[in-house]
Amino acid sequence: DDFHGAKHYTDLAGGDVSADPVTAPGPGSRVVAWLTPQSADGSWGDCMGTGKTPVSEHYALSLGCRVSVQAGIGTTRVTWSISHLSGDDRTRPPKGDQAVSFTCPRCRRTFGATVESRAKTRAKRLTYQLVGWLLLASLLATVPVVVHLGGQTVDEHDPGGTDQLAAFLLMAVVGFIGGLTFVGVGRAHAGVRKFRRIRTDGKPSVLAKGHRLF
Repeated sequence: DDFHGAKHYTDLAGGDVSADPVTAPGPGSRVVAWLTPQSADGSWGDCMGTGKTPVSEHYALSLGCRVSVQAGIGTTRVTWSISHLSGDDRTRPPKGDQAVSFTCPRCRRTFGATVESRAKTRAKRLTYQLVGWLLLASLLATVPVVVHLGGQTVDEHDPGGTDQLAAFLLMAVVGFIGGLTFVGVGRAHAGVRKFRRIRTDGKPSVLAKGHRLF
């Protein structure tokens, strides 16, 4: 059996706080939390969304099944039942991609996903983070130019001065936001994608209503 327990946690829209099985809030808590599960062998598995977890030959899935949705003033509280799916039979393909299927322990619906090889997962992580750090490094060139141009007196009859400042300001904003985004995506990439619900006719559905990978 590759199912190692399910926990109920609450996800309050507007923020993220990771939690483990010991310190996670109990039922009814309004703290934003999800499970970062522990594998059967006691090590922290290579799960979807675990960030800096090293890429191993085995993979694990943290499958969330939605329990309830409560709308409040300015917030929406979603309660998830999160199951940790792992096992020695869940190995990455030697190369390329491999389609896998699994069943939600709570509702017994069948889902599928695409698992990348260890080498491909590592390469994507490195590529995303490299692009991110290069974008952040570009701030060393764009920010001083923005400060310099912003401190100059511009002739109101010369639109070229303001256009140049706007261009470098846009480059700085893109470098900052894009850099942080690519670095974050690179650290979080676990080599599991194309999460789909398998319909009764055996075909995958793009929508996995009420479920998500954590």
